[in-house]
Amino acid sequence: VQRKTRYVKSLLRKKSVLLPGVRRVVPMLARRYPLAIVSGALRQEILLILKQAKLDTYFHFIVSAEDVKKGKPHPEGYQLALKLMNQQVFTQDWPLVAGECLVIEDSHWGVQSAHAAKMPCVGVATSYSKQAMRDADWVIGTVADIKQTTLPKLESLVVG
Repeated sequence: VQRKTRYVKSLLRKKSVLLPGVRRVVPMLARRYPLAIVSGALRQEILLILKQAKLDTYFHFIVSAEDVKKGKPHPEGYQLALKLMNQQVFTQDWPLVAGECLVIEDSHWGVQSAHAAKMPCVGVATSYSKQAMRDADWVIGTVADIKQTTLPKLESLVVG
């Protein structure tokens, strides 16, 4: 694990691993919605990526591999994110429910995880084909496909 972490840090210092469109879309979404990250990566790696991209201030919290016992496709990560969102952003009087969350995922395991947590999901077909992401509620080619004009489509996927 330590050797992998050193390798990843070295790689991240040389090139960005952000999906196309992320630098534009994250600030746009953060102006309207509270954001969190649920990832199978290590927290150190996620923080390094966010800091390098100057996106670290847009997320309320991160659920990383160290925070869960079972990774995707198990729903534990998304269930924990919902719990944290309700503790840190929403109130007991007006809690967020799973169907009001929208997950943006780039793997079919992530789509399965989101759905197992009862959360709607947009599948981004960058690492996998659109066919592999077909179980998502909406499949897009890249994060860059999310624009101001597509926000109503995103909002229509959630209940509440």
